[in-house]
Amino acid sequence: MWPDRMRGARISARDRFFAAVEVTRIIGPLRTPDADAVRAALAGLHADRPGARVVSRLDLAGGRWRPVPAADAPAWVRNLVIDAGPDADADTTLARLRAEPLGQRPLLFGVGGAYAGLRFNHALGDGRFPAPLMLGVLSAAAAGEPARYPYPSATRLPLLRALGHHLGRRPGRLRAAAGLDRPPSPPATGDELPWRPAIAHHWARSQPGAASRLRAWRDRHAPAASIGAVLSAAVTVAFRAHVGPGDRPGVMVLVDSRRYLPDGVSVNGNFVSGQYVAPPDPSDPCAVHEAMSESLRSGRSLTALALHNARLALTGAPRPPDTVPREPGPHLTLTYVGRADRYANLPWLAGHPQRRLINVVSTAGPQGVTVAVEEFGDVLHATTTFHENVFDPAAMAAATDALVHHAPDLLAHVNPQS
Repeated sequence: MWPDRMRGARISARDRFFAAVEVTRIIGPLRTPDADAVRAALAGLHADRPGARVVSRLDLAGGRWRPVPAADAPAWVRNLVIDAGPDADADTTLARLRAEPLGQRPLLFGVGGAYAGLRFNHALGDGRFPAPLMLGVLSAAAAGEPARYPYPSATRLPLLRALGHHLGRRPGRLRAAAGLDRPPSPPATGDELPWRPAIAHHWARSQPGAASRLRAWRDRHAPAASIGAVLSAAVTVAFRAHVGPGDRPGVMVLVDSRRYLPDGVSVNGNFVSGQYVAPPDPSDPCAVHEAMSESLRSGRSLTALALHNARLALTGAPRPPDTVPREPGPHLTLTYVGRADRYANLPWLAGHPQRRLINVVSTAGPQGVTVAVEEFGDVLHATTTFHENVFDPAAMAAATDALVHHAPDLLAHVNPQS
């Protein structure tokens, strides 16, 4: 039994849904603090907020974030940071971070040479989680100061607040919100092979000016489309060309449901859901934009969050698959991270053309392929995560390289719009 003071906060259903997913982020080259300075900064955060989930034990079996007693904090914090060595490059730092099982650690910092990294269990949070913590801890460590908890106080029952705000005021939206699009299930052929995870990734960086050129292309050819829709169409074309067609026509897009909350309401942890988007032509940015816009107007991501919660309560987390089709097609998920401007004030040792922003996100099943794209200083960074025992790494690399280097060319079939 845990003493009452050590029981800690429950892990919400929203966060438990993502507990099987891990994210590893690498940035650099930087003038990095050493591992002991990072540990000292985290120790200061623990002293200030001992119940903070980022310095607590992740007890998935018990369903709680377990605070670590002050007497155990020095040893615990030491195990939250690894030293990749003074000569470690980005790939070495990433490999060191991914080589250690997290266990009950919610996260693991890594510093080595000129690169810093953070590996974390997705139960800690979605795409909004890593930047504030990395910036806060690295800056505090460099200054020899304790890190501070970088997130605002969260509102209770945010999903109910969002549902009430978006649907309660206009009940007519309920029917549209209930119409979830689901990926088609391929016909069962019985031609399956045994499978076990073998995560791999390929990162690519564009030449300077690529983000501006992509927006200029959008302004001429698809002015009504968002840059996310343009990237989604380019992802579809690149992977069809280099990896092959998938066994479902659309793409999964992660949607942040904070857009449906009332003003002034904050959410920590996870508040995103995957929306399957299957426009008539997924290689047409305008068709993708219209499908995504209709989904956003409807509030279906809130419905998906509510269904995730109900499914976990009724059946628990689904068992991971242990087979893969003999002829698998990619199941694409696009994560458009946006602009990484928050990292601009870090002590960079190189200009934008030499910087690395790597995001390795574990995938949903053997056929899952996650493409994470972000912009920094007019440069596009893309990381594709996949299983190397399912897909050819060379084909994945070719598709990712084409995306960052030749996105407008991939969409040459789209006619300019007046």
